[in-house]
Amino acid sequence: MAEPKTESLLVVDDVRTCFVIMPFRIKTDVARSDEVNFDRVYEDIIKRGVERLNNEGLVIKCIRSDEVERAGLIQERMIEYIADADVAVVDITSQNPNVFYELGVRHALRDRVTVLLRRKGTSNPFNIAGMTAITGAIVCSRWSAPAGRTSSLRRNFTGSATSVLTRP
Repeated sequence: MAEPKTESLLVVDDVRTCFVIMPFRIKTDVARSDEVNFDRVYEDIIKRGVERLNNEGLVIKCIRSDEVERAGLIQERMIEYIADADVAVVDITSQNPNVFYELGVRHALRDRVTVLLRRKGTSNPFNIAGMTAITGAIVCSRWSAPAGRTSSLRRNFTGSATSVLTRP
């Protein structure tokens, strides 16, 4: 009798995982002297974009480290998701050191799809200057992005993720 196959905790019934690396809540965008509501970016752009992929037949679960409901150290769970996720979405808008740390861990541990997302006007730092990033209108805390801008960024994100996840 064959040994049971052991798989990552992230793989359930052929569901892919999209792990999102980004700040939480409202943070200051120092370059623009305003605030960005990262929870809204996550919900309105990234998570909805991933849900659209599900509607197109690409079954993928979107998760951020604050949504992981398992006992243990957050760092251990975070590293596991960074290493095992089929795709990682990394929002570099605020140039957050924790985000860049997690991006570096992703690059070191996994040769998988990593999608950079940034607010229009944000540049890639030198070490990742050669990486392509999806750029668009990001939701600020003081205003709501017009529906067209948010849906345009979501479409760009969804299109990029679909093209890399469906490659042979």
